[in-house]
Amino acid sequence: RGGRLNACENAVDRHVRAGHGDRPALVWESDPADADGDSRERRVLTYGQLLQRVNACAAAYRRLGLGPGDRIALYLPNMPETTIAMLAAARLGIVYTAVFPGLSAEELRYRIDDLGATLVVTSDVGYRRGEEHAYKTEIIDRALEGSAVRHVLVVDRSGRRAARLAPGRDLWWDDGVSGEHEV
Repeated sequence: RGGRLNACENAVDRHVRAGHGDRPALVWESDPADADGDSRERRVLTYGQLLQRVNACAAAYRRLGLGPGDRIALYLPNMPETTIAMLAAARLGIVYTAVFPGLSAEELRYRIDDLGATLVVTSDVGYRRGEEHAYKTEIIDRALEGSAVRHVLVVDRSGRRAARLAPGRDLWWDDGVSGEHEV
């Protein structure tokens, strides 16, 4: 009773404090059908690197005016930024929903409105069964027409920034989530 638990603290911070900052925390491989056919993208983040990226994301959320009790929607494929976005939300007490990126714009809009999200985190594209799908342009922009969402953070999954950004609302992940930040 009266206890407090922060999932991010338990999943990341305690391992760094215990001296395990150089150990792998997150190992991700893309589906071989993603991007250019047979090659797989592989990324390994240590606990120390994960802590730095989570803090940078949490700092970006704060710069966008978000804090405890605010709500965000994640419409992201399986990638390291998905975990980072979730952990940063947990660190700050932000409520989030992770929405399966196969949903239509209408289904996504319903979930965003139901949650009362003011931020959506997405990627420019996603890959399924070897096909590229324009998440930001084909799904997110349609879902947000007339919505209360104030900001959209867009991860450059394609490596070519394959999305149009709405001025004043949208921001590339690498532009907003960068540097060293203590939260």
